[in-house]
Amino acid sequence: MIMSNKLTQNIGKIFIYIILFIGLILILFPLYITIVTALKTPAESAQSFFSLPGGLYLENFKKVIEKAHFFSYVKNSVIITVLSLLGEIIIVPAFAYAISRNKDKWYFKIIYIMTIV
Repeated sequence: MIMSNKLTQNIGKIFIYIILFIGLILILFPLYITIVTALKTPAESAQSFFSLPGGLYLENFKKVIEKAHFFSYVKNSVIITVLSLLGEIIIVPAFAYAISRNKDKWYFKIIYIMTIV
């Protein structure tokens, strides 16, 4: 009985590790493809998709920065992020204070439950 219980636990752990490994591959493989493709020349990319680059080809990054207005997009992202964070820094504490002081009122209970869900 004890042996079969331990065997079941080991099989469960092995199953969990297999699932985690599959998840790791699903996350890391696209990252690998992105990095390897970014470092290849256009000819190398056309020749073999999965092979390693022959050398470090950084011209792709230069093209993205120059032609795609990369820093303009970064600036827009920073502005939106900062404004969102400022809004959260102002609104969330006020909202939390209102909920904590009015726990007994029914509408704050509904709001509290809605924020959890």
